[in-house]
Amino acid sequence: MKEYVIKKVETKPLDWDQVPKAEIDAYRWMDNGYAPRVRAALCYNRDAIYIKFWAYETEIRGTHKTHNEQVCEDSCVEFFFHPNSDPNFFNIETNVLGTQLIGFGPERNGRTRVEVEDDVMQIIPSVKDAEGYDNTFWTVEYRVPFSFLKRFYGDLDIVKDGLRANLCKCGDLTRYEHYGMWNEIEIEEPDYHRPDWFGKMTFEQ
Repeated sequence: MKEYVIKKVETKPLDWDQVPKAEIDAYRWMDNGYAPRVRAALCYNRDAIYIKFWAYETEIRGTHKTHNEQVCEDSCVEFFFHPNSDPNFFNIETNVLGTQLIGFGPERNGRTRVEVEDDVMQIIPSVKDAEGYDNTFWTVEYRVPFSFLKRFYGDLDIVKDGLRANLCKCGDLTRYEHYGMWNEIEIEEPDYHRPDWFGKMTFEQ
């Protein structure tokens, strides 16, 4: 099981250069040789958890522009997590355009789609030329306010409790279908909704 410490920050704008990176480097289920480099970083303050992804890939697809559409078909990054004391987990899936699908529940089936206004998550997508790389890279960052999480987890102290989580990269209908993970899911068929394979995240105190 991989472990990651979510850095505590006090100031904004965030200096992402100072936040430790997690590599999404375990690719499974496809034998097409496509395994783009993807990194993620997380930090927090008293208001929210902040997350940013960097995806270096040669084939970028972005078609879904309405939240809670199947953004996993596009170039997409995903954050799965739940507090240690509660089995209900979130999947926050975000494509290259900043469109999100958010689900909540204890397992893959019967999940609740969560409608969230843009000003809650404050999504910032961008596509750039990658200096030092032979391809393009895109980034997306957003926040997950603790006030939002309180609607689902009540008064649970998430910072004290810690998280089980995974960070993922996919693109189901991109030119090269691919499935990458931070904490590897060692099963035969593609499925990110597997909290039994989540890694461990703790909050810096």
